[in-house]
Amino acid sequence: PVLFLLFLLFFFLMIRRPPRSTLFPYTTLFRSNFKMTGSQSFGDFRSFSLVNPKQHHYVVPLFANRTAEYLGLYYNQQFPVHLRINHSSYGIYWLEERIDGFFLERRNLDNAALIKLKDNWIEHIPLASNFAMNEISDIKPLAHRQEKEILQRYRELIRAVNEKNAGKLVGFLDLDYMARYEAYRNLFGVCHDICGENLKMFYLPDSNRFYPIMRSEGDLNPIAISGGSTIASYHTYKFLDLEKDANARMFLLLHQHKDFRLLKYQYLHRLSKDFPELYDAFLDDYDSLYNSFRYDAKDYHSV
Repeated sequence: PVLFLLFLLFFFLMIRRPPRSTLFPYTTLFRSNFKMTGSQSFGDFRSFSLVNPKQHHYVVPLFANRTAEYLGLYYNQQFPVHLRINHSSYGIYWLEERIDGFFLERRNLDNAALIKLKDNWIEHIPLASNFAMNEISDIKPLAHRQEKEILQRYRELIRAVNEKNAGKLVGFLDLDYMARYEAYRNLFGVCHDICGENLKMFYLPDSNRFYPIMRSEGDLNPIAISGGSTIASYHTYKFLDLEKDANARMFLLLHQHKDFRLLKYQYLHRLSKDFPELYDAFLDDYDSLYNSFRYDAKDYHSV
């Protein structure tokens, strides 16, 4: 009985609502996942997460998503919402569209297959070793009628990475799309998105190609020139072990292809040229959500 009471006390402290706070209703629990049944939806969303905004800097995804839209990338929708349950306010949360079958359906990608690794993090991912059939178990089930063929295609992609064959690698990817994706990563200095199971891709049987999905967690990092290039600065992550993460090595290998590099720099040049227009669009987004972000400070009661 004593242990049970202690457990209840611990659970209460975990989820208790801090006094005088409407912004951060929970101190530790920070993400809840929702999936609607039948024909139910929240707006256009059938599945989404509600994230405590205390966990990340959530102004950045507004600009990141604007940039992704400008570059024609596939990305998940994110925006702040005011959460009310049974007529009680639980403050501001960040709504994030889940990357799943509904994500593909909303973008008319019904024939695509999501490629997602299990949540086993980098040190448990053996993809950098000799890629054998049993290592396919690190990929979540595809639930696709061409699953066998797609897994074979993915195995061949990893083999090209392990062989350090950039010429062969580009045969599995849409070079123009990858150039746009890497221009985005270069601009924001983002490495997190390509590490381990953070990388979400989909495979299109019609094009026989893999496409990464952009998802911002608020990362905005300075890039640095090393050896005459900025590439190393956004391929360096505190948890990253390139010997165990074939996903990250795939992006490094891609930069060895001259046609890819040329395309990426062209898109970076276009981003720099159109940056004022892009920034103005972001300010419009921010102004429309001003009432949500105005309390984005611990001492907002003193304002």
